[in-house]
Amino acid sequence: MAAEKEEFGRRSSDSHIYEIENRVSRLETRQEVMCDDISEIKGIIGYVATKTDLEQLRCFFENRDTYWTKNLWWLIKAFAIIMGLIVLGAFGIDKIPSLFM
Repeated sequence: MAAEKEEFGRRSSDSHIYEIENRVSRLETRQEVMCDDISEIKGIIGYVATKTDLEQLRCFFENRDTYWTKNLWWLIKAFAIIMGLIVLGAFGIDKIPSLFM
């Protein structure tokens, strides 16, 4: 009976050791994965825009919109003048008032 208890005790302690080794190896694997994830996150943080980057981007788009709006109005004015000159050339100055009557 004592031999059976000793053998049973050895089996349970051996299985307990294997269980602990398995758990430790799983925890080590998880730690490696977490370290890889943390290094990936740190790499991504370098690509994330900061408040100053967003402010510079907003200023860039505002300046671009202002510049193109100003140029667009000059283009519209030039188009109106050219159309007026074409009408003057086609009908003459003396016939233009009769077009609107």
